[in-house]
Amino acid sequence: MGWNSPEQMDNLSEEFLEFQLLNDDDIPKAIWDKATVSVDEDEKSYHRMDILWQYVSTMKTPDHTPRFLMLAKVAMLVLVIPHSNAEEERVFSMVRKNKTSFRPSLDPKGTLSSILTIKLRHDKPSHQVKPTKEVLKKAKSATWNYNRRHTSQ
Repeated sequence: MGWNSPEQMDNLSEEFLEFQLLNDDDIPKAIWDKATVSVDEDEKSYHRMDILWQYVSTMKTPDHTPRFLMLAKVAMLVLVIPHSNAEEERVFSMVRKNKTSFRPSLDPKGTLSSILTIKLRHDKPSHQVKPTKEVLKKAKSATWNYNRRHTSQ
């Protein structure tokens, strides 16, 4: 995007000022309806900004050039920024719950990683996950090889 020149920043500023002067009816009712998400029966709702900005990005000037070209690009970039780190915090919480003082030697690249992969991949509790016959066969083979190597020493 690289807006380095003062002229480009002035154009962006002008687009922003023009955007602020828009009225609600400059965006068709059908777009507002499509972007409206109801939260509950108390008529609480919010608008999906991705839908509104997608429409704004298609608006044209009388000479058929994009009306908010630069501003729409900035808005789309802002919309891809995560609003929360809750998912990452959930993973850290899972690590804390699995790597306890009773199990301090869980290898992050081995067993702990496998436990987290199963927990994150499935909606149901890990003890209810039924591995395939192929996975069971490989696990038994790996266990047998591990035991053979460690008992012969």
